[in-house]
Amino acid sequence: MKRLDEERRALLAESFKRYRAGMLHIARKIVRDQATAEDCVETVFHRLMESKKERLRSIENMRAYLYDAARNAALDYVELHAYKNWTDLDLDLFDSSYCDPLQTLEQRERNAMIVEMLNKLKPKHLEVLMLSAEGKSNKEIAAMLQITEDNVKTIKSRGRKQLHDLLEKERN
Repeated sequence: MKRLDEERRALLAESFKRYRAGMLHIARKIVRDQATAEDCVETVFHRLMESKKERLRSIENMRAYLYDAARNAALDYVELHAYKNWTDLDLDLFDSSYCDPLQTLEQRERNAMIVEMLNKLKPKHLEVLMLSAEGKSNKEIAAMLQITEDNVKTIKSRGRKQLHDLLEKERN
């Protein structure tokens, strides 16, 4: 039993040394943050250590398994955390020292509709549009996302069209 644990630890340690950099690269491309990518990779190895011994033995291609697991952990992170801030989004454009309750209710409904529409956008469209809304140039966005400026323009255009179509659909 002890020998099995030693073999298992040795395999995990070797896998960690060999595949960690590639796993970090994959996770970082998805979550766009080094610390979060490291957390995703750590989660993969933690889950693997906690899994049944038979599972570790059944992995035929450790590299493929770990790269897929890192990708999935990063996607899970994005899914859980990416749009939590939409509910905190302050879309009020004016200082409202006096607030008519009816206007406040209408503004909240408009804000909720905008948040709902934004959440329906494809993730890449949303990411590019939000970076653009933050004042980033196409060149800066292209560098951040590691794509060409032409791709940024195309994604931005398609995102705007998708948002326009969603708003039109909501009005009808």
